[in-house]
Amino acid sequence: MFLNKSYIIILLDNIKMSELERIFLNKWRNKKFKSKSIISKKIFYLKNYLKKLYPKSKNNMNKVSFSGWGMITTFPKPPWKNSKSKDDQNFNDFHDELCRLIKKKKFFLSQFYLPDTDYEKILEELKWRSYIIYNSALLSLNFAKRDKFNIVECGVCDGLTVFFALKVYKFKKVNFKGYLYDSFDEMKEEHLVDKDKNQSGNYNYLKIEQTQKNLEMFENEVVFLKGYIPNVFQNGDHPDEISWLHIDLNSSKTTFETMEFFYPKIVNNGIIIFDDYGMFDTTKEVVDDFLKNKKGHFISYPTGQGMFIKKVE
Repeated sequence: MFLNKSYIIILLDNIKMSELERIFLNKWRNKKFKSKSIISKKIFYLKNYLKKLYPKSKNNMNKVSFSGWGMITTFPKPPWKNSKSKDDQNFNDFHDELCRLIKKKKFFLSQFYLPDTDYEKILEELKWRSYIIYNSALLSLNFAKRDKFNIVECGVCDGLTVFFALKVYKFKKVNFKGYLYDSFDEMKEEHLVDKDKNQSGNYNYLKIEQTQKNLEMFENEVVFLKGYIPNVFQNGDHPDEISWLHIDLNSSKTTFETMEFFYPKIVNNGIIIFDDYGMFDTTKEVVDDFLKNKKGHFISYPTGQGMFIKKVE
């Protein structure tokens, strides 16, 4: 695809740091990443060069309809804006509820914490990803016909993602139980392949007590299973059937071990969401290889997420 002049100018005006990028870069500054200044300089020089090459004019500017998590769109508007769909309206209500909880300090996002973090902006930048999670839960509820729905998340962090799935099931007043797996501790090299070892030490700030507090509105519907994968699978009460599975582990090794353990338990028309599919090449390779001979349909999203709908003959 060739970039036309209008699109390049729109792109240039939006080569600015998002709130998510600002948070991550500030956090990485305290770690071992030294390339930030080099990348910033390259973007600065590229931006100035292209601005000279394509001078700005008011006639060819379009309004940005969405910007966040590496995505910039100018058309159409996101589906949740001015929608008459009841499902889209519910999504907006859940999103607004989460904003209020954070503002009232009843939901703490330790993953994005800085003294000056704009949490409302963070949630806006993550809104496409949240919308996909929300709809994946609706899909599993509407098509995986069950008397009871078991949903699983591996890699819970602060509970931000699973919040939207849990809200769907609770709002629809169905019988469900959520199983939430996380080490709630730092990532260790022994659980990472060589290409993923730069993730070692991440998430050392997580505390299970904080995530339990964040999700206390679902305390009667969820169970927390603390431990490292695959060891955590060896003990505890695990579901026999699963309608919805979300994997967000930043590790290809544990992603594979999770699929190996849970895939046989996924029911017909059950959903698997991969948070890291488009983010880590190692995870993409593992997922593609695992699913290549499996019955179902896979969708890759521009958000970096991937979704598999399982078919059972």
